[in-house]
Amino acid sequence: MDPRHPQRADEIREWCKAYRLPIRAGRLRFAQREVLRAIGAHSVKSLLSFKGGNALRIMHENPRGTIDLDFTAQASVPNDLDWFRDQVNDALSYDGLWREPSDRGIRMKILSVTRNPDRSNATFPTFQLKVGFSIRGDRLFDRELFENRQRISEVVELEISLNDVVSASTERIVDDKEAETINTCTIEDIMAEKLRSLLQQPIRRLNRRQDVFDLAYQWRGRKGQLDRAKIRIYMVSKCEARDIDASRSAFDNEIRVMASEGYERLRDDTGDAFIEFDEAWSLVMELVSAIDLPE
Repeated sequence: MDPRHPQRADEIREWCKAYRLPIRAGRLRFAQREVLRAIGAHSVKSLLSFKGGNALRIMHENPRGTIDLDFTAQASVPNDLDWFRDQVNDALSYDGLWREPSDRGIRMKILSVTRNPDRSNATFPTFQLKVGFSIRGDRLFDRELFENRQRISEVVELEISLNDVVSASTERIVDDKEAETINTCTIEDIMAEKLRSLLQQPIRRLNRRQDVFDLAYQWRGRKGQLDRAKIRIYMVSKCEARDIDASRSAFDNEIRVMASEGYERLRDDTGDAFIEFDEAWSLVMELVSAIDLPE
């Protein structure tokens, strides 16, 4: 049984029991896998780099799952809502990937596409797409009900950012049993971006508790395998692009306090792999020291 996600719709309950995760988490991970497979079978994949927490989970064996699938688009991609809607809609169509939703046990459709901030001249816009889904056995799996339903409670969220720095990526297989691949940021690139996101908390007024766990888990388990020089180079580059101080002292108490807010809630999505915050923060600071940032 694949620890990253259920392979089939009828495996979800058994999978959740085996990995001690709630049913909602298993349903979401199954749907995320199918969205990634759809994108991996479509030409739009050449324009996107998969990153973030779910890239860590699916491609780099991280235990924590998230609601959204994060991508950075290449510079050639237009800053256009309709373009993103059309590309993802086309990818989610079943032609060429499977004949009918029942073949995969899931139905999917785009519910909304928004741009944040909603200005065409924004420097770092993010397109947020919500893909509603229904799984075989649900009442809404009926084709007519699903297609006519305006509100669907279960969604896979996609966030596609423009103009972000991707320092290194490589093609990775979405699923060992399938052929679809996704251009995925390397683990050093993802960790560099998570370090930058922690420092960005006061600017964005967003708490990044998930980044503390992800960085701590990866550093504790892989410190002998990670290229520390690359993490430092990538982090500095990402910080410079957004005019953020990339020094060791920048990881001050304000950053720590903001990152601790709501951290305990990560237990639901990490199961037995959960790391208490104090230990996780110590591991993050150990990483910060190891990558030789300036004081």
